[in-house]
Amino acid sequence: MLASTNFLPRKDPDNRSHMRAYQILGLCLAPAIAASIWFQQSSKPNQLIWDTCPLHIGGDLGTRHETAATQHTLTITNQSSNPIFVSSIVGNCDCLQMTPSSSFSIPPGATQPVEITLALRMVSGCQKQQGKSEQLEFPIQIGYSSPGKQPEQLGVLLTCRVLPALRLSKLQLSYGMISTNQQEIESIVDVEVASHVGNIAVSGSDVWAVHIPHDLCSTTQKGQITFRMREPLVPASFDNSITLTPFSHSGQALPASTIRLTGEVVSDVIAVPREIRLGRIKLNAIAEDIVSWESLTKSPFTVRSVQADHPSVTVTPVKLEGNRPGYRITKRMTTYSEEQHSLRVEIVEHNGKVTLQQVPITAIGY
Repeated sequence: MLASTNFLPRKDPDNRSHMRAYQILGLCLAPAIAASIWFQQSSKPNQLIWDTCPLHIGGDLGTRHETAATQHTLTITNQSSNPIFVSSIVGNCDCLQMTPSSSFSIPPGATQPVEITLALRMVSGCQKQQGKSEQLEFPIQIGYSSPGKQPEQLGVLLTCRVLPALRLSKLQLSYGMISTNQQEIESIVDVEVASHVGNIAVSGSDVWAVHIPHDLCSTTQKGQITFRMREPLVPASFDNSITLTPFSHSGQALPASTIRLTGEVVSDVIAVPREIRLGRIKLNAIAEDIVSWESLTKSPFTVRSVQADHPSVTVTPVKLEGNRPGYRITKRMTTYSEEQHSLRVEIVEHNGKVTLQQVPITAIGY
């Protein structure tokens, strides 16, 4: 947002004043600086008024060429019955230039356009200096006088909100556990692009197919990007990063955005718990736990066999709530150290597919 506000006190010899507000909407600085201008003033005669109109400004903030700049024209209106002489228009930052900036007169009832140029190559420095990433403030002072009156100052505060060329509603997608039997694993992310973006390049993981609407950069500027996991799904953990790089119409690369996708692809039927931790057990003492299985897609299945890989572990079938298959795992501690065993499990899924699983068992003797 670009805003302009009076912030200096003004003399009021007639003791009559009230406030007015003027607003500009729809102003854009590249890659996307949305702007509106607010102004407060006294209603006494012999005053200057910033009179503005909606404009659309092109440019390319993302490129930051040494000569890159964007311009906006404001008008100063003399609403009094006397001529006003403007002695100076001064900004507090070298990245701002005003034309004309000094020594011009405005006849009664007339307007004077003032062109404000913002040097895009210096915006990053302004952000660091002000300690802000998106919103910047630029005070401007206008010195002026009218016949027979003391010189006065009009203070204007320009506030610029700098937006990225590519704005995504999410930067991370977490999927948790995904079954190998699931189909069309996809997510949709809302996106908004600046008007100077010509196209978007995708790079990163080959595991994901990324669909960008063909008219996103040409007409709509708003839309949705779809991320779909490619098949077949292979059991494994994943932590992928996909980079979206916008390019200007002139082919210049703009600041990129990266989306992180995390989760784990597993067999449809999983053990609950997936790892049996029996904790600390006295020597020759016994500890036990219950393990069962469930389908992530709620499909029918059969636990064909469950076997322990060590004689100190016994497996006993039990019936759980909802007629779920379960097994009681009993462990007798035989050493003073940590022991690690496993269950070898054979699962038959609803489509006849046979999967082999291992369920880790951990116990610590003392």
